[in-house]
Amino acid sequence: MQTWMDHAIGAAKLDRNVWNKIYFEEYATANAVMVVAIIAIVQFLGVAILGGGSILSNLFRFDVMLSVAIGALFEWIIAAAALWVMGVKVFGGSARLPSIIAMVGYAYVPFLLLAFLPIPWLGFDLPGAGQVHLFFVVAVVWFTLALRQIGEVHLDLKKRDALAAAVVAAAVWLAVRAIF
Repeated sequence: MQTWMDHAIGAAKLDRNVWNKIYFEEYATANAVMVVAIIAIVQFLGVAILGGGSILSNLFRFDVMLSVAIGALFEWIIAAAALWVMGVKVFGGSARLPSIIAMVGYAYVPFLLLAFLPIPWLGFDLPGAGQVHLFFVVAVVWFTLALRQIGEVHLDLKKRDALAAAVVAAAVWLAVRAIF
């Protein structure tokens, strides 16, 4: 029997078969909550430790870690809902929202890279957007590719439609992250 960690690794590898396993997993949504929360806390700890300064003073504050985890859970649910709306309502796919929510939680694994955002030499200037971090770009693209697979495998979308739904869901995730 595979564990939630095996499913998270499979999702990170973009293994198409893992989405079917997650679909039939009894506790997929609960495990996805755990995956997203753990990733958010690892991001927070990475930024706090590598970033130093005033962030480091919040390193062991439970309330700050809890708010970071809650924010990540909110972003996750909104991104999953966006993928479902695009896949089902716009492109005519078929899937239940709870199963898409669970799968998108596992698609969050690439965001572990965001723990390394304070490393300055991995950033570059993007005209009109300012400083952009290489790991942020890689994580968002990786996340988008995982969303595309979910669109193909469980929303039964064509590759083009799955990619469009994934790009919109990732853009919604970016917008929510920018606002909160």
